[in-house]
Amino acid sequence: MYLMRTLCWQDILILGASQDHFVDYRTVDKLIRMLTNVRSLTFRLMTEAEQASNHCNCGNSRLVLDTVTDWIFMMKRKR
Repeated sequence: MYLMRTLCWQDILILGASQDHFVDYRTVDKLIRMLTNVRSLTFRLMTEAEQASNHCNCGNSRLVLDTVTDWIFMMKRKR
């Protein structure tokens, strides 16, 4: 974890799922607190209403790809 904390200095996007059966989205705050050197950090929680609330946001891959693509373009516009 030390390497992640010190070597991550780029823009970070974290995608969560409200009903993930492997990773509890409520623990993301621990990860966010560890990423002290990042340039920017965005957290996006996918929900059941969006049909993307399961692990790896299965069920709505279009939303996930659109979210990632939009985020990439947003990061490029910032520079």
